[in-house]
Amino acid sequence: MKKRYVFKKLDEIAVPKDQVNKQIEQGKKQYQKQQKRRKRMKWSGGVAVVVLLFLALIRFNPSVADALSKIPVFAGFVELIKHDESLRTALEHEYVEKIDHTITKKDVKVTIQQISFDGAKMVISYRLTNPNKHLINQWVDTAIDEEEYTSESSMSPTVEKPSPVKRLDGVIQLYGAKLKRDFTLDLTVAIDGKDEKFRFPIHLTKKLLEPKILAKQQMIELDGQKMELLQVSRYPLTTLVTIRAAASNTKNILMIEEMMLYDGKKKVATLHEGLRSTGSLQDKEGSTYYLQGDYFKSLKEPRLVLSSIQALEKGEEKLIVNLKKKQVIKKPNNTLVTYVLKEDELRIIPKNEQHTTQIQLYDANGKEVDDTSYRENGVNIIPVNPKEYKQPLTGDFVMYPAYLKGEVQVPLKE
Repeated sequence: MKKRYVFKKLDEIAVPKDQVNKQIEQGKKQYQKQQKRRKRMKWSGGVAVVVLLFLALIRFNPSVADALSKIPVFAGFVELIKHDESLRTALEHEYVEKIDHTITKKDVKVTIQQISFDGAKMVISYRLTNPNKHLINQWVDTAIDEEEYTSESSMSPTVEKPSPVKRLDGVIQLYGAKLKRDFTLDLTVAIDGKDEKFRFPIHLTKKLLEPKILAKQQMIELDGQKMELLQVSRYPLTTLVTIRAAASNTKNILMIEEMMLYDGKKKVATLHEGLRSTGSLQDKEGSTYYLQGDYFKSLKEPRLVLSSIQALEKGEEKLIVNLKKKQVIKKPNNTLVTYVLKEDELRIIPKNEQHTTQIQLYDANGKEVDDTSYRENGVNIIPVNPKEYKQPLTGDFVMYPAYLKGEVQVPLKE
């Protein structure tokens, strides 16, 4: 993309002059404060002010963010920043490491531009350039030390099928306690229908900031069911809440839909827009929920609020169906969900279309049914190849629209 095109598009964005001047002054003040704290900065003063202004305008002016998101060079970055306060504030505090490592295969270049890592989450931004217009699949497989990680990715522009796109800008977010500063990053890209692996040795040197521990091993109770809050820890890029359901409960707690961190009456952290949790509340290690908020701002009266907690009586979470006979053999004992069975498809229909379900099915031989499920008009549709899987099919719901009553508030301490 030519620079003059970008600046032409930027010039077309209507921004209130008073707000621009105000943000520029705030940017200058913040930069001056940073200069006093540091003897040396990696960014020049002018660039620092521009970046701070850019982040501030995205944060405080939705019209600017929407306009910038239509420019391909900014689109993926803007969408990520708009919805992730942790990442935005981390960038404002320069919690990022420049990489600029490029590998070329078949005239296709992949460049790791920068990485932000806090010990619990890693954000990798990269660029793919394709001057000779090979057919590129926009989805990039990611592995760390040859092991796939729980991740999210966003790319700009969006390409529905292999395309001769000249450039792709991508952001990968990785989660996991095993992440470290020295590793091998593999990005696998389909070029002209053939997978090509781009392998980058990564050595991060930026010092990790200590997580802020707000709680450890604290029991909480709601609607007669108990949970143990194993730990709440704030990192620059995410806040981790690890929680486990008590084995003595009469219900299986499936998922916590709403989780918010407050400072007094002010909401300061919410669940991530994308990946919300990993693990199971029933596991010994518990389930870890990921919140986004401003790590760099101290909390005076922190409290965690949990609500919309899904739960079913123990044994009620199981579903057994025979698609060939169009028969529901076992299901949760309520009317919150109905089922439509076809020979090659199972439809699970919540009474409230705003709710959703999730289940992993296995056939009569214990073979896992490929999860190609999708939602359409509130209905969870699970395609099943009748020739591949022996009936009946069995599974336990991991998401189901049955809830504990009320909410629980947990006082924390920073």
